[in-house]
Amino acid sequence: MSVFQESPNHLTIEALKEAYERLRRFAPLEATPLLDFMLFRRRLHEFNALGGPTADQYVLYDLLAEVLTQQLTTLRQSYHDLPFDPLASRAEVLDMLAQDGQYANEFLIGCSALYCRYVRADLDFAWEEIAQALAQHPRTLLRYVDSTWQLLLHTFYRLEHQACERELQQRLWMALPQQTFVQLEDQQALIRSAFHALTTTSTALAIYGPPGSGKSTIAAQLGSALIDQSRVQAVAWLDLPSRLEVSSGDLAEILADAICQQLHLPTQGSRSAEEVLYNHLNYLIGKGYQLLLILDGIDGWQAALRHLWPFMSHCLVIITSRTLPKGWAGFEFYCAPLDTADALTLLTFLDRRSGWRERAMDEAVCQRLTQIAGGNPAKLRRAYHVWFNIMRETAYTG
Repeated sequence: MSVFQESPNHLTIEALKEAYERLRRFAPLEATPLLDFMLFRRRLHEFNALGGPTADQYVLYDLLAEVLTQQLTTLRQSYHDLPFDPLASRAEVLDMLAQDGQYANEFLIGCSALYCRYVRADLDFAWEEIAQALAQHPRTLLRYVDSTWQLLLHTFYRLEHQACERELQQRLWMALPQQTFVQLEDQQALIRSAFHALTTTSTALAIYGPPGSGKSTIAAQLGSALIDQSRVQAVAWLDLPSRLEVSSGDLAEILADAICQQLHLPTQGSRSAEEVLYNHLNYLIGKGYQLLLILDGIDGWQAALRHLWPFMSHCLVIITSRTLPKGWAGFEFYCAPLDTADALTLLTFLDRRSGWRERAMDEAVCQRLTQIAGGNPAKLRRAYHVWFNIMRETAYTG
């Protein structure tokens, strides 16, 4: 999945002032660049609003009031720990203005003035009254307020950038297999080592081991960690079929087409999938974006991988296979069988999730199941479910 949210670049101080002025009067909403912000769209979604002029107005005005209130709260906390009551009376708000006016901070004074003017519009403060309460000359207050508008504009762009990053992360997570991860110590150590390698010295990682040894799970956890740390801006996960399941043809073109499909790139037309993928990677490089490509089950596809490697060398690549590909020069690690401690952690997780028994699983049972499975996570899960069904049937039949 490849998702790039470009932050709006047309919000001006004049447009911001107009939005706050409409908030003060609670006037019907008109077109404003803020409606294009991901920050607003996420808020609209969080409130489960269906959209439309009324919903847009309430959500946007709530956002405007919250941003200004939080900005004032942060500034006040840097000078004093006085309580901040959003429902304060008119006399209490005047006391707040007097307190803030004692500090020679233009942003604190400007934020206090804007808060009283726009958020507490119910108190109907005039600018002259605000200036008097802050003990500021009207022209001085006007200068401080102008500086504060700049601060608010910067704050909205900062929050918009954060909202775009969160939206991108959520969309990238959806490109990974959705599963519950069990924190197994040996696997976590490998993931930390691989994460360090992929973010410092290497762009390719091979995870190999027998079927059911946890290769796909480790790849998914590593991909999630890279997304969490904003190391990638596009993700493609390919669960590759066995070579015997693929019809005859150019395997490299088939693989390139599969990658394009995961990235939602159109491949119909005169251009080959390889050409489409190559052009897209050039676009990513030009934008400074990083693509994470995870090929799960590369066995039988090594020739196609080598053919496409000139393209893939510009990505972060994670492959899983039963054996290490011949001539592999990237970072690698082998999925070893689980030790007793990690096997116990996995079985305890499975037992608790079942919700059937209150008592903890007997350690001797854990050791026996681990021995039967040979430390293989997939086999251990199957062994547990067989044991669980037998125990439950026994309990029910007495």
